[in-house]
Amino acid sequence: MVSIDGQPIPSDPTGNFIPADVDITNASPVILNIQAENIPAGSIVDLTMWSEAGNSTNFSSSPLVGTEQPSTATGVVTVPYGFSRFYIDASWTN
Repeated sequence: MVSIDGQPIPSDPTGNFIPADVDITNASPVILNIQAENIPAGSIVDLTMWSEAGNSTNFSSSPLVGTEQPSTATGVVTVPYGFSRFYIDASWTN
């Protein structure tokens, strides 16, 4: 992930809740910009968001576009109040 709601992700994110890597104050759905390398264009990126409340949300990105060096996609999710972490996974068949 390279940005959430227009805010860049640090180049070396910690994944800690305090301090957070990115502060999101938007209660509306936010756009996650994803960049991939060595993953075929057209692949879907699956994302999981874990909130500190213990709830998880699974969602998918748009298909990756571009080349394998790099490709990009977007995902949209509403981030709940409090702290959340994101996990990203992409799979494909050759």
